[in-house]
Amino acid sequence: MGNLTLRTLVRGHTERDLRSALERWGGASDGNERRAHLVRLLLTRMMDGELVQRRVKELPEKLADLLERFLAEQQHRRDVRDLLDLSQTAFRSRFEVEASLVALMREGFLFRIEGQETWAVPAELAQSLLEQRRRLEAELKGTLSLKGFLQERYYRRAEQDPDGREKALDHARRIYKIYLLDGSIRTRVRGLPSPVRAVFDRALAVHGGIMPASELPRIVDDLELEVDLDLVRKCLEDAMLGTVAPLRLERFGVQPIEKAIVVFYEIALACLQGYSAEHGPPRVDETLASGVDLVGNVGRFLREVGSTRVQFTVDGLLYKASSKRITKSFLSIPGGYMPPDTQARFVYQFCLSRRLVERSGERALKLSPAGMDSESQTVEHGAHRGRESAHARADRAVEERAAQGEHFHQVRLRRILLRLLRRLQPDEWHESLFVPFLARNGYLGKLEELHVEEYFASRFKSGDYVPTESLHQLCLHLADWVKRRLYPLGLVELGLRDGRPVALRIARLGAELLGGEAAGDVGGSRSTAVVNPDFEVLLFPGDDEHEVVHSFDRFCERQKSDHVHHFRLTKDTVHAALQDGMTLAQIVQELTDRSRVGLPQNVVYSLEDWGDQAGVLVLDPRRTLRARRPELIERFLAQPALGKGVAERVCPLSVRLRRTVDLDRLQDVARDLGFLIERRDASGDE
Repeated sequence: MGNLTLRTLVRGHTERDLRSALERWGGASDGNERRAHLVRLLLTRMMDGELVQRRVKELPEKLADLLERFLAEQQHRRDVRDLLDLSQTAFRSRFEVEASLVALMREGFLFRIEGQETWAVPAELAQSLLEQRRRLEAELKGTLSLKGFLQERYYRRAEQDPDGREKALDHARRIYKIYLLDGSIRTRVRGLPSPVRAVFDRALAVHGGIMPASELPRIVDDLELEVDLDLVRKCLEDAMLGTVAPLRLERFGVQPIEKAIVVFYEIALACLQGYSAEHGPPRVDETLASGVDLVGNVGRFLREVGSTRVQFTVDGLLYKASSKRITKSFLSIPGGYMPPDTQARFVYQFCLSRRLVERSGERALKLSPAGMDSESQTVEHGAHRGRESAHARADRAVEERAAQGEHFHQVRLRRILLRLLRRLQPDEWHESLFVPFLARNGYLGKLEELHVEEYFASRFKSGDYVPTESLHQLCLHLADWVKRRLYPLGLVELGLRDGRPVALRIARLGAELLGGEAAGDVGGSRSTAVVNPDFEVLLFPGDDEHEVVHSFDRFCERQKSDHVHHFRLTKDTVHAALQDGMTLAQIVQELTDRSRVGLPQNVVYSLEDWGDQAGVLVLDPRRTLRARRPELIERFLAQPALGKGVAERVCPLSVRLRRTVDLDRLQDVARDLGFLIERRDASGDE
């Protein structure tokens, strides 16, 4: 049995049922029409695509979902028993199913098949609804992309000649590949009439390939052109570069454009990527780079939580006093795009989400086991941990709910933007809106695939939802996220002109994290350092720049970062690193390995002295605990909790521990009492 027509379905229904359905469809009836005439009137209304679409939008959500179940079936019919399957519908009882079916029948969308418990949508209504949807989808794709434009053009021709449909569509696919060749695109762009070329360039450079037609008069006045929309549309379509058409985007939660000058997505992608090569890169007076500063601030946050009392409010937010104290130790990110208080909130939420900190019943934070281990790894693991931390922060930043823009759109735009960043070369500057434009255009081509309309359908059913975000605002909000999140994370660098950000480029750290082949290098060189007798440390960047900066940040004070990073060794920073789990030997080894010349003797002596002041003791595999000063051993023995574990005092500078002593427990107790025990293996390594 094929699809059932309206005439077949209404056989078991009275004329009164038909008049009631006709009224729902907005048709007039004087009460005297015969049955055949009522059916013809109903068919006329059901074949009106725009009316059908409007009526479906007016249906309650549950009824609309039920109708979709029928449309999903090839013959548009369903049995009551099928609809009780909870995996397919939200109905919990047969009564609820039948009540909804009757409601859809009253609305004129369903009819019951005579003598059966099966309901069906009339074939004419289903065809009208599905065809209207196809047209809307094809209209959008045919406006935004060259592929959709060609398919729609040849599909219309194929409708007139069904026998040649596959041949026509296959021809569209073949010429699509030809039109995308770089040389072909450049030739067609150069072949545009001068006035249209000027409009094309403005639409591309200023609006990313989608420009409201209302901007045309302004361009005509500014450039003194003689051009109108009809000429622009004809030239763009003849050259297969774009079109002029309405963009009905309200169903996707975006403000519609009555008429837009559109450069096809594929063409815009090719032209924007070559824009810098053709017109030259944007002029940049100053570069802002944050590197791994935010990664380093996570370590500082965990250090504060482990050493001081960090409290939070009933709402789970940090107390202002705690936040202010923590941010004093933070590295400052240049540019002011992520102020210290914002950093504190971001780092706090990140640490919670990664379970690095836990909330106690006293409304104070404490380090979790993962948090305790986070900053106690070896220096060799620090770089890898830093990259993992930055990657996790990028994931969190994607999902973060921003103050500006529709969250649903922005999250998906951010994911597309991160994929596009992989294609960029680290040393190439691009206009600040270059990547956001491409991300937006790519997103528009995936609206159907991402089921965006379904998400916003429930909002429209309330009757008072109006999209507030325009296509251009989508890009501006995305560009703002790049400045306020990706830049502080060190994934991109910003170029300033006259104090304003006008360009961006992917940082080498960003290229590495995003897995692009373009991860920059400087000829395979290794970062080196110069340690001066006044405790200044100059770091000269190499391929492993971010790894070394992350390591140095743990035991040095960062003073400034430019082509050369400036650090300073201080007693406080060394003590903080030792408290974080680094050892004095690791600090000396890291400086020695990187230093171009030997370390100054006064620096080595001071590091050892600072280690003594911090209570550093060395434990070898034979359970011998050594110190550089006898008074440190005396102070160790004076502690009852520690002294009871000593078997004998070997010499003034060492003691031997009992074999029954739990070394891990001893380390924890010693730390609480002001001693830092460094364990060495037989070779002397950590």
